[in-house]
Amino acid sequence: MKNKTESLGKRTGVDFGQHELRVTKTGDLLIHDLKKPDTGIHRVKFINIENVLVVTGDFGNWIFCREFHPSKDGSVSDKYWCEKLQNSSTQNPYVFDADTAKEEIKEILEEDDGSLSEEEKEWLAELSDEADEGEYSYIAKAMDHPSSFDTENIPQGKKTNYWLLVVFDAFDEICKRLKAKEAENKESIRGESITRTPQHDAGAYGQCICGRYSDDPRCLDDGYLCECGQRNGFSGSFKPPTKDSQWSLKMAKRHRSSLEA
Repeated sequence: MKNKTESLGKRTGVDFGQHELRVTKTGDLLIHDLKKPDTGIHRVKFINIENVLVVTGDFGNWIFCREFHPSKDGSVSDKYWCEKLQNSSTQNPYVFDADTAKEEIKEILEEDDGSLSEEEKEWLAELSDEADEGEYSYIAKAMDHPSSFDTENIPQGKKTNYWLLVVFDAFDEICKRLKAKEAENKESIRGESITRTPQHDAGAYGQCICGRYSDDPRCLDDGYLCECGQRNGFSGSFKPPTKDSQWSLKMAKRHRSSLEA
């Protein structure tokens, strides 16, 4: 399944436009492999098996404690996926980021309604400065907080790991491809508007013994001639046609001639 146009991940801007999607299902094993032809660069493989999702490729290895199957209506819920990554796992989906920490502190100070004490404001200002010294210095300063400050409100300065965000974008890309593929298949199937009746199955009015389907309501009439040369060869009992099915013309010329005669 190919997509040659630009397709940027909404979180990271990684372009999946040149990637091909290969889907493999064997028993309980389901694999969605999103990769560029002839290279492993920016490859992301999703492996669902035994109630876990394993992601491998050029953006790290990740193990989620439940299966996530791509689908035409699927997408990633970042927070929920991160929870499933941490549950029963030592993997950390977050990394410390000084800018994120300072932005969180800035928001607390700007949104203060007067409930912060001067001591707490001073500590937050010092904590913001400490962010540039690195995660360990920041944590040490955060632990030295005023006793009046709620520990649950201490800015963590964490953002989701970039590689994991690429994995999320890749999953969304696969879901988008599956949705587009379904729409493509649906649009290309002739006869889909023909419903089942007591005289024939859904998808066509009949199928000739040669294999051709017909969307001519008269194909089950006595004497109807298929272009294969078979007369009265159409039956109303058949399997639904696919996009690759062959179709008979509205009416073979010889049959029209015989009727006109």
